[in-house]
Order: sequence, then C-alpha cells, then structure tokens
Amino acid sequence: MLALPPTPIRALIFDVDGTLADTEGAHLAAFNHAFAEEGLDWQWDEALYTRLLEISGGKERMTHYWQQTRGAVVDVDGHGLRDTIARLHEIKTAHYEAMVQDGKVSLRPGVLRVMEQARESGLALAIATTTSPVNISALLRQTIGPDWRHNFAVIEDAATAPLKKPHPQVYMQTLRRLGLTCDECLVFEDSANGLRAASAVGLRSKRGWPAHHHHYQQLHCAPRLSWRVTGVARFGGGAVGADIGLGKPSRSALSGNVFVPGPRTFPHPLPAMFHRLTLTQYLIEQRRNFPNASGDFNALILDVAMACKSIARAVAHGELGGVLGDQGGMAGGSVNVQGERQKKLDLLSNSLFIRFNEWAGHLAGMVSEEMEQPMQIPPDNPRGKYLLVFDPLDGSSNIDVNLSVGSIFSVLRAPASVVESGCDVTPEDFLQPGSAQVAAGYAIYGPAAMLVLTVGRGVVGFTLDPSLGEFMLTHPAIQVPADSQESI
Repeated sequence: MLALPPTPIRALIFDVDGTLADTEGAHLAAFNHAFAEEGLDWQWDEALYTRLLEISGGKERMTHYWQQTRGAVVDVDGHGLRDTIARLHEIKTAHYEAMVQDGKVSLRPGVLRVMEQARESGLALAIATTTSPVNISALLRQTIGPDWRHNFAVIEDAATAPLKKPHPQVYMQTLRRLGLTCDECLVFEDSANGLRAASAVGLRSKRGWPAHHHHYQQLHCAPRLSWRVTGVARFGGGAVGADIGLGKPSRSALSGNVFVPGPRTFPHPLPAMFHRLTLTQYLIEQRRNFPNASGDFNALILDVAMACKSIARAVAHGELGGVLGDQGGMAGGSVNVQGERQKKLDLLSNSLFIRFNEWAGHLAGMVSEEMEQPMQIPPDNPRGKYLLVFDPLDGSSNIDVNLSVGSIFSVLRAPASVVESGCDVTPEDFLQPGSAQVAAGYAIYGPAAMLVLTVGRGVVGFTLDPSLGEFMLTHPAIQVPADSQESI
C-alpha cells in the first residue's frame, strides 16, 4: 500500500461536462439542432465532434469549425461572424436545456455518493469548469435539486473565468477562493485540456480510472495519486476512489436525487454581477411554470433579443457605421405610414427585426411602424402561432444628436383560423386588446443597452453585457412606486 501524502486532501474540485455527467451526446444533438434551425447545412457526427472537443467552449468550437470550412459557408445574418455564432449558441443552449429538463442527461453513477461522503468528512466541494452557467444550472438543478449551489463552496464557470481550458485561469481562481494549496485538492477531469489546465497551476496529474466517456476519453485526476484508492463509488462503470480518506460509507443523506446540504460558508463570495441570470436562463425558469410548453415562445423572445442586440451595436457605431442621416437624403427622403421622415437606422432596424424573426417558424405574421401592410411569412419558411408587432426604432430623430433611442415590441397569439388554415394575416388580426398580449417589452439604446420585458409574471429588466454578448437580469421586479405623482 502506498504511503499517505503529507498534506491531507481538504477539497474535491469537479469539472462538469463529461465528468459529473456524460453530457457531450446531448451537446452534439443540440449543436446539430441549432445548425438545422438556422438553415446551415452543417451536420457534426461523433467522430468530427470528438476532434472538435479539443477546442474548449461551444462558441469557440463553432468559430473554429467556421474558419476551417468558411469557403463553403454563408454568413446567415449578414452582420458578421460574432453575431451568427452568438445566435447559434443561444439556440443550441435552449435545446440542450430542454433535453436536460426532459431527463435525457443524468449524473454518472457514484457521483452523488462521492459528494455525500466528502461532505460528511468535512471536505469542501468546488466546480471548476469553463462551460456556461446556464448549462451547469440546468444539469445540476435537474439532478441534484433547486438548492444545488449550496453544496459547493466555490463555483467557477465561463462567466467568472472566460479564458477557456487549457488556460489555467479557472483553477487559479478556484484555488484562490478556496484558500487552499494545490496539494490540498483533488481534481476530477475528463479531457486533455482540463488536465493541462489543472497541471499548469501545480495540480500534478496521473491517469486515473476509465470514465466510459461518450467520446472515448479518459477520466483523469490530479494531483499525484500517492495514496490509497479503493473502488467504492463508480463513475460510468469505472472504479473511482471513493474511500480516499473520506471514511466509511454511511446512511445516505439523499432524498431522491436531492442532495441535502449542511451549513457551509463561502470564503470568497463572487461579485453580485456573476450571480445574475441571463435572459435565456430567465426564460427557462419561467417555462418551468408551464410543463407542456413547446419552447417556441422562448425561442421567439430570444430572436427578438438578438435583433435588439444587433440594433444596439449599429447605434453604438453611429457615424462610423454609416447609418446616420435621413433615408434618401434631405431632398426627397422617404416617410413611413405615420408621415414621419425615415432615418437610415429606421430601415436598418426594421430589416434586422424581420431577418431575425421571419425564419424560425414561430410567427404567422408581423406588423411594423415602418411597413404599410402586415408582413406575411415567406412561403419557404415555416409558420407559427404568434404575431409580432414592433416599432423597430422609436425616437430615431434623436440619433443625429447622440440621444437615447429604443425598440418597442408586443407578442400576440394568432387567431386559430389563421394558424389552422395557413391564410395570410390581415390588419384586423393584430387589433387585439392589451390584455391579450403574451409578452411585451422595449429595448433602450443609451449609455447601456437595456431590455425591459414582461411575459405575464411581472416586469423585469436586463442589461446587455457587451463582453459576453448576453442580456443579464439587473432589475428583477420593476414596479411603479406607490408614491408616484404621475397617474397611469
């Protein structure tokens, strides 16, 4: 028997994808779903995806593939690679979340038992991954329970450590927040990039047990295994050393799949900004109130949000992007149906709303302030059950003097006769009472871009984080003050 290490293990650090659960099969299916929904002819098979897993991060993986095949790829939104990749990733994430919620992804056998024994022995648990917070939350909420975060002293993910593995940033931050040395921690990893990241901060490695990974990689552990490992728990059928100084197995503290946590302190809490929900996460949380929902509504709101992100970028570029001034110049410029002179940015914003919302099969028709008649969904595109009403750029006269502008939108249900017959929508189909709205909101493009939204359960506000390209929940409960002097 090997000698015990001089420094006792005080924390277990887990990667997520491929380690806590074999998620890559679901991720692959979600990627292919996004490609098909976006109209790309990409189809990743298992062999190709195995090679692409050498690139850490979903967006980075798609960007790499794009660059390798760009000679045969069309930029589907016409406004740059970054926006297209972000849109693909949003669709992929939403589909992956739906698969997890439907129970198609589960933790590896033995994971919960290892966590339980570690907790009972006083070891801290941590997550060190560069996957997105929404993917982590979806998996662990479904498999551990709604209070899954309470089990972990530290959680580092793509929002807090944006540099992907094999960069060691995520492990550097995890160790710093745990307040421990590398010799006091045991890392569970399944990928070569993850192993390199752990080793780069002094978490020495040695090949461990087979993980039966969907893509034939090996589960690894670090630092050096110079102590007793016995096969008590199993990850994916391979023996995992659960008896690593954790004591003997005791009566389970689990209720179903819910890990009942004991009290825990968090030595270095994250700044508040890193605990915020993204728009995608918020919509998923709302969808849980409607178990039979198809997901079409969430996808529609994300399409609208993507249009707003693109408009925010165009507004921010201003004259640098050549979008200021009247459409057609001062002499003979065009006007909209309200008799207002149209700006270049009015028409660009209108085109962006149409482009991001006409293709996905969620809408039966659209109405815009910039169009005289309702817009019919092109016959080559699928149709859906919703109607979208929007003013693509309200206050556009402010643009030339660098003041705030915004977009306004409303979502309605299409009449059953329109949905069932597939006939063209008419103006009368959109003339519905305000109480019939399914969702409504507006975006403001100012010093910060904000999206204010209601889906029928209160009003919330999101602020666009330009570094992540995500709308983050910053105003969770917007209300008119009780002492307001303005009447409504």
